[in-house]
Amino acid sequence: MKIKEVIETAKSLRQGCSLSEKNAVRWLRTLDEIIKLEIHDTSEGTEQVIDFDSYDGETVLIVPEPYCELYISYLCAQIDKSVGELNRYNNEMNIFENAYRKYSAFYNRTHMPKGQNFKW
Repeated sequence: MKIKEVIETAKSLRQGCSLSEKNAVRWLRTLDEIIKLEIHDTSEGTEQVIDFDSYDGETVLIVPEPYCELYISYLCAQIDKSVGELNRYNNEMNIFENAYRKYSAFYNRTHMPKGQNFKW
């Protein structure tokens, strides 16, 4: 899913919000950095070189379908937080965290963890 698609969907779900593309790209880039660090970088054979500085509306995010819905929930949560809708933010973060856990579980089932080199 491209960043611009996530932004369009989030704007349609939060009609009337004043979401700048710059903030949305920054939030989504940060989420991709977290996903890469916490999930992808812990597995064998998933060494990805991603230029996070080049993120823009045309960038394809790293989580594939059908799990990419987590981006929409995350962006909606960030919108809610920025306008002080804390109940809505908390609900959306619960949805996001559930989607994140599902993706993490899927990824960990389909990729071998990196081996540990212990020194005694």
